[in-house]
Formats: sequence, structure tokens, C-alpha cells
Amino acid sequence: MAAAFRGHTVVVGLLLAHGAEADSRGSAGATVASDGIEIPLGGVTALILASAKGSGPAVEALAEAGARVDARSVDGRTALMYAAANGHAGIAGALLRHGADVSAVDGLGESALVQAALMGRTEAVEVLRGAGASWTPSEALLFVGRASDARRALAANAEVHASDSRGVTALMTASVYGHREMALLLARRGADVNRRSTPGVPIAVQGGTVAGGAVTALMLASVEGHLPVVEDLLRAGADPSLASADG
Repeated sequence: MAAAFRGHTVVVGLLLAHGAEADSRGSAGATVASDGIEIPLGGVTALILASAKGSGPAVEALAEAGARVDARSVDGRTALMYAAANGHAGIAGALLRHGADVSAVDGLGESALVQAALMGRTEAVEVLRGAGASWTPSEALLFVGRASDARRALAANAEVHASDSRGVTALMTASVYGHREMALLLARRGADVNRRSTPGVPIAVQGGTVAGGAVTALMLASVEGHLPVVEDLLRAGADPSLASADG
């Protein structure tokens, strides 16, 4: 597994040729970090590790040796999800060519497409959508940046209060990026301007990270300096006295 994670393709091939199991899993309790994400070794295969790390030749060697491309980690994530979330669009494409299920979801109900979008991996999003991945209306609302797209999602019965696994709503996303027209649209359609993201779950902003979570759309617009959005949210009833978990 270490050879796959580090991209030592020749070593991976040699081990497979000498009987190593392509789908063997690591020791329970051990973890390894990839792009800031802790991966539990006990719940992953060598293919998942190679995909998370972006080791293309190792991915190909393992897939050709019969490794299950849709094997799951303990939290239900597949190699495709790890590759997409980490921005390895080429790896995602290779996994799809080997039969990876583009519509699979993890334990939180999130697909590879949603995970790529959450991490801002636009190239991976394009690869997945090109392979047939699609949004639900509510997912589309969460990840679009234009008011026109938001109107289409709402017309398709998107839930204006929907949130991702961090508790971030479409209004929060529009606010943090300064998408004023979209933020206004959502507020007028009944989005809760004082709703908080999930406490304890970090939220990335341009200047760093709000580590404690529990943020509102107003906090996000304020920390990014989007004055027009701040003014609109205040007029819509946003409470300036609320504080995040970090204060």
C-alpha cells in the first residue's frame, strides 16, 4: 500500500506479480495524510490511496491487476471520490474508463461530483459531468454562481434551505464569493439569513479558515469585505450581533 501511495509503480507491479492482493487493506487505526485529508488505512485499498495521492501509473497497474474500482473506505468513499476531491482530474478519468460508478454516493450521500465541487476542483467537475454525473436541483443551487442558474434550480424545486455536509447553504456560498444578485434572489425566496453552518466544521475563506464553524452568510460576506452583500443581508434581517464559534 505504501508503494501505491508513493507512486512507486515498478514496485507495485513487482508486488502484484508475486501474489500481493490488489484489494488488500491497511492496518486498522493507522492513517495517512493526502492533500490535508487524513485517510484511515484500515478502511482503504491500495487503489484508493494511489487515487487520493494522484499516482496515475500505480492506479493503472492496480486497475489492470483487477483491483475493484468501486471499493469503499469506512466512510463509504470510493477511489473516484478521493481523486475528484483532491483535484486529480486525470486519475478520475482513468477510473471512469475502468468502470468506476460516477453516480455512487458516500456515507453522507455525496457523490464524487459534489465532493469535487465542494473543494473547488473545476477540472474534475468537468470530467465527471462529461461522464454523465449530474446534480440534483438542490445540489445545483449549492454550487452554481450565477443568479440565472439559481433561478433554474429553484424552478426545478431546489430546496432554498439545502446545505452541504458542512452545513453551508447556497446563501452562504453566494455571500462569501460576493455574488450579490444570487444572494438577493435567495433571500427574497425565503433563505434563512441567520442560519449557521455546522459548529466545529472549518469553513475556508480567502484569508484562511474559520476553524470553529457556526458562521452565517453575514459573517462570510463581512470577512471577505463584500459591502453591498453585507448591506443587502442586513436589510433582509441578518443579525449582526451573532458570533461564530471562534468569536
